Amino acid sequence: VDPDGLHFTISDTGWAKALWGKLYGQWLCEGAVFVYDFDRFNAGNILPMFEKYNVTTFCAPPTMLRLMVKEDISKIVIHGAGLGHGSGMSQNGAKCLANKGFTAEEILAYYYDGEIIIVK
Repeated sequence: VDPDGLHFTISDTGWAKALWGKLYGQWLCEGAVFVYDFDRFNAGNILPMFEKYNVTTFCAPPTMLRLMVKEDISKIVIHGAGLGHGSGMSQNGAKCLANKGFTAEEILAYYYDGEIIIVK
């Protein structure tokens, strides 16, 4: 999150993620928060907003990210802040799995179920 950027998190307000992912972290970093209220998730409606409002950082559940990457984004320009760690993987969750003895490959497979993981 960048003080000059605009952050967008998709999270149900019933989850702690809503407070931490939508407000608290951005407040600490003096960043702006993009708010969009919707009744039903539709990647085709949400993706154009990244370009229209110049969203620079984004966080969403893996299921929504998977739906978003299936959309045609060839005509959308997305400007990132360049500070991300990837998408769909919880850093705390990955640490817990590592503490239980999971290997890096097993952790990646856990978060990216159905994806082919190539380790070089």
